[in-house]
Amino acid sequence: MALSVENLSQRRLDQYLQWCKIVQWGRKNPVKFAEEILGVEFMDYQRYVFAESWNKQFVLWLMSRNAGKSILTAPFIMTKMLLFPNFQSYILSVTSAQSQDTFMKMEKMAKRNIESFVGLTDIYMGEIVPSGSGGDGFTHSPQGFKFTLYNNSNVTSLSGAEDNLRGEYKKK
Repeated sequence: MALSVENLSQRRLDQYLQWCKIVQWGRKNPVKFAEEILGVEFMDYQRYVFAESWNKQFVLWLMSRNAGKSILTAPFIMTKMLLFPNFQSYILSVTSAQSQDTFMKMEKMAKRNIESFVGLTDIYMGEIVPSGSGGDGFTHSPQGFKFTLYNNSNVTSLSGAEDNLRGEYKKK
């Protein structure tokens, strides 16, 4: 049976309409959405980068080391995934460790496991499709770390060349 307005109770229809309003507001105000719905607190430059990147087809963030690229990438991708059904995101870095680090920031944010982010909400965790028998939805396989939302948006970390380690990932 196809889902139609006639098949919905008034309460369910009101819930869908409210969610549509929130999604439309979030698409127009992505920084506010991330701050209020996800509970992320941004610095001014991060708000600017987030907002200016939102509607661009190609984005390049040229930031110094320790400027917070990974910690800004995580809520950016998470917000896109929540607001756009079927959104496909791939985290590609020179090394698999770097892309997995960004993925793990997303996982920690969803699970509210970052001590310095005191305002994080559990809303995102409720949107993740559980995996397997009792899994939380986050999979860590050698082919890439993955998770999917109920709106069919997903993210995958991609492995790069292992011999090109940089920064904190440099072989000792």
